[in-house]
Amino acid sequence: MDNDDVLQRIKDIAGFEDSDTTLKAVIELIKARLLNLIDADKVPDELSYIVVDASISRFNRISDEGKTSSGENEVSATWQVDD
Repeated sequence: MDNDDVLQRIKDIAGFEDSDTTLKAVIELIKARLLNLIDADKVPDELSYIVVDASISRFNRISDEGKTSSGENEVSATWQVDD
């Protein structure tokens, strides 16, 4: 799956419309991290879901980097650090 396919899939799933530049940067970072972990030059198609899922997760945490927990009334959020 190439970057444009990943970008479109993320936009379709998460409803991101005008975030191409930021999403492309996030995708590249996630792909680089995954390639380092699997010691490969190209993300295999069967692992492209990882790039999509991790990119959405990372994009959603922009401006919330490092947050481990937050709460407001009865709603709380805790971010994982292992994507």
